[in-house]
Amino acid sequence: MSTDKYDHACAYVMLSDGSGEGILTTGGASFTNEYLAVTEIFDWDRQEWRQLGDLYAPRNSHGLGVIEGVPTAFGGYDFIPTHDGGSIVGRAATDIIEEYSGGAWVDSRLRMSKARLYFAQVDLPPNAVSCK
Repeated sequence: MSTDKYDHACAYVMLSDGSGEGILTTGGASFTNEYLAVTEIFDWDRQEWRQLGDLYAPRNSHGLGVIEGVPTAFGGYDFIPTHDGGSIVGRAATDIIEEYSGGAWVDSRLRMSKARLYFAQVDLPPNAVSCK
């Protein structure tokens, strides 16, 4: 990755706009504890990392999955900016769900039923679960 970070999320993706297939990483925190909005993909064909658009909101300790073919980031900690030298004075679990659409991350306007962080998710193949 070109951005040093931790507490980021990652998932295997094939972007529907044809711009890449590989490992997508989103958000995280820098080693100076700055929350990050940066997203990067390791492109299998080019064998290199490249940046995609920034998340709608910086976050870490969140989930990242592919839902109906759309890379989707959800939950985690969001960043509350301050004016006292840029230090973090607060953070809160978030219920915001973002989708990568049209080359940009957008707020899906959907919300998780409860804000969550430090959780795991599993991507299931289509039709693996039938809800009634």
